[in-house]
Amino acid sequence: MITTSSSTPPGDHSIYIEGSGGGLTYRSYVTLRVLKLLAPTKLITIPIPILTGTRPITGTESTTITTAIPTTLITIRPPNTAGTVSTATGSTAGPGTTRREPTFIMDVLDTPVTLRVGEQSSFRITISSFYGFSDDVTLTASNLPQGVSITSDTNRVPPNSTVKMTLSASSSAPPGTYTVTIIASGGGLMRSSTFSLNVLEASKSQGATSMKQSTSANQIVSGGRDFSIKVFPENLSINTGSSGSVAVTVSWLQGNGTVGLNVTGLPPDARAEFNPSSLKEGTSSLVIRAGSTQGTFTVIVTGSSGGITRSSTFQLQITGGESRCFIATAAYGSELSPQVFFLRNFRNEVVMSTYSGSRFLFAFNIFYYSWSPKVAEMVRSNPLIAELTRYSLSPLLATLSLGTEVQKLGHGELPIILMGIIVSMILGSIYLAPLSLLIPLLHKPLSEKVPKAVILMMIASILYLLLGLYAYSDIITMIFSSLLVVSSLLLIPCCLSTIDLRGLIKYLLGKSP
Repeated sequence: MITTSSSTPPGDHSIYIEGSGGGLTYRSYVTLRVLKLLAPTKLITIPIPILTGTRPITGTESTTITTAIPTTLITIRPPNTAGTVSTATGSTAGPGTTRREPTFIMDVLDTPVTLRVGEQSSFRITISSFYGFSDDVTLTASNLPQGVSITSDTNRVPPNSTVKMTLSASSSAPPGTYTVTIIASGGGLMRSSTFSLNVLEASKSQGATSMKQSTSANQIVSGGRDFSIKVFPENLSINTGSSGSVAVTVSWLQGNGTVGLNVTGLPPDARAEFNPSSLKEGTSSLVIRAGSTQGTFTVIVTGSSGGITRSSTFQLQITGGESRCFIATAAYGSELSPQVFFLRNFRNEVVMSTYSGSRFLFAFNIFYYSWSPKVAEMVRSNPLIAELTRYSLSPLLATLSLGTEVQKLGHGELPIILMGIIVSMILGSIYLAPLSLLIPLLHKPLSEKVPKAVILMMIASILYLLLGLYAYSDIITMIFSSLLVVSSLLLIPCCLSTIDLRGLIKYLLGKSP
């Protein structure tokens, strides 16, 4: 039941109805349009869609209610009522209209499936259309266990039809119980459903000849080519307006070829970009830039090559409370200032565009947000400190602007690492070098071993960072990306601290007439 009041802002609002049970969660999205009415209140009742078996009811519905009568009650039926709308009014009738978008649902039949190693088993999938949906639907499967392949009677399923799916288990398939996800996509919509697959050991009566024939048949079905696709990590959490990335790894099991990558299941205002968008084998970075929509989404990454399609899923959680630039906001007086906007954009569009950058920023945020709110409060309360802070931030803004130009030289991890080293060395020269010159003036110069140690730390950080990127290890990448930035900051100041300034000053004074 949705009730509006005089304080409800007019406009479109995205809401959803979610049902959970048996370890499954299904969600139906509705766009609620609130109009400026003569009366202050409105009552709308939307019954929860009826779920049968494992059939999900998802997608987008658009509902527009226009009336000046505050007692109007409108009930929206689920799809199995062919889109009828029942309208009940009070003493005065007001018009109610509902616009339905073309949609479809998917039913997975004959499940759960039991499959014995070396044999085949089949099940059926029915596609039912509603409200004029007429596009063909493409089916893919994810979370298949190793050694299990799936084929269908047709690559594209027309609406209101049933297709037979066949599962085959090779000798390498490990026995066990697995949850397989079937994804149906078409007409800009996506539906998914899961079922239980029970893989049994090969029967004792099954001879080696039968196993060879089964394996040969599987190879003929797949054309002798097959690949797997994996996403890491399996859970990604980002704030609204910020970015995050996952690693998509493609491995060929049989044959070779170029795999094109695609992603579905994102909220409508999110953007996604693969780097690279296609590859023969290896890892691609999927960068997701969130909009303002919050929630948890099952994102499907699909790879296609020569008629073969494989997919993998991960959970994307978008939450509110964007990470703020506390000190810059306090210094410039508003989050809408051009300087704060530039810093936020540099964080989201540049640093967070790669895996190494996102891991470094995770470590940096732990450090920064441990003390920045208190400093920001002090800056905000004192105009003089705020003015000094603005002056001190000017070199940072200029250096980061230079960093964006360096990052434009290429895409991927290496340009970001190069940019981080250059920016860190410049900032170290600006902010730390003047202080480092005081060390030889007030004390004896540092040993030349100190710069050498910093250089060794830089080299080791780069090597271990590359190792962390290769292994996609969060902890290794986070630690050594941070150490690389710290060593880059300290390199030039440590070199300057080895200069015997007192001896140099005495020498220059002795030369003077």
